[in-house]
Amino acid sequence: MTETLKQFWREHKFARYKYEVIDQQIVRTGILGYSRAIVRECDGIVLATLNRVGVLTVFPEYAWDGMTCAFDTDDTMRASLFHDVLTQMIREGLSMRERPAIDALFYQIIIEDIGTLAAGLKGRIVYHAKCFRARSYWAAVRMFGWLWCQPKGKKVS
Repeated sequence: MTETLKQFWREHKFARYKYEVIDQQIVRTGILGYSRAIVRECDGIVLATLNRVGVLTVFPEYAWDGMTCAFDTDDTMRASLFHDVLTQMIREGLSMRERPAIDALFYQIIIEDIGTLAAGLKGRIVYHAKCFRARSYWAAVRMFGWLWCQPKGKKVS
């Protein structure tokens, strides 16, 4: 039996983003020594924080675009959320040296969210197919993710 993930997002009402967080999301990132926040400019609301012990918290109303250049599925939503938040933090001053850890977290979360499938041949085939897809997504963010990590106002050359 496939575990279902609690839906923590909803369709976003503005065209720029596809999804909006409705339930606070927390993950241990392994990225230590930073204290960062994403604050919405128009009203000063804190949408996400990364603390010095590596805990990333994403609050309701944070909006993101889901998987870039790939299909959004239940087992990629959390990974795309946390990856987008941390990539935004790089654009806003988090060290680019943290990108490998951010990309590894992306892969780890997809694998976790695939969940435990039913025993039997079909379950194992589906599980391995999804793991292959997770590795493909990880390879894509490793190769092309730097394009979305450029600091605000800096042109990609």
